[in-house]
Amino acid sequence: MILACAALSVAGTLVLSSCTTGGPTSVATVSSAPPAPPAPPASLDRLDEARRDWERAGMQDYTFVVDSGCGERNLIGRFAVTVRDGVVSAVTGEIAGEAITPDEYLDEGGETIDGFLDRVSTASPEDVVALELDDALGYPTVIGFDPEPRGIDDEECYEIGDVEVTP
Repeated sequence: MILACAALSVAGTLVLSSCTTGGPTSVATVSSAPPAPPAPPASLDRLDEARRDWERAGMQDYTFVVDSGCGERNLIGRFAVTVRDGVVSAVTGEIAGEAITPDEYLDEGGETIDGFLDRVSTASPEDVVALELDDALGYPTVIGFDPEPRGIDDEECYEIGDVEVTP
């Protein structure tokens, strides 16, 4: 049995051929040009207005739930966060099967809502690949960061909801 395979690179384009016992049967072309980075979400244009809405709400004592995913990092899962005087005071959730403390939550990339707004506003627009904002209060409901579009597992994804003022 004779196995025939071929590969050819022409002017920066890799041309691949499948291998068969009878010789090449199909050809696929793969461009070596990097893909264009995704356009920043249109809601970035509304970020300053959203922050003003959040500040106008004056919420310093509140709770929220954040679903954190994407990438290879420890802060993956659902976390119920309590904020008092603008500071994370309690977190319910687990990392690697262990209960998480407020300090661990923050050390692993968790934030208050103000902190998430700060991260979005200071990130390079190309690094913010998803952003949805609450129409009434301005807090982010969906955030996606991808600082290295061609990198693997550097992404961060957050969904924020159940925001409630606490007495």
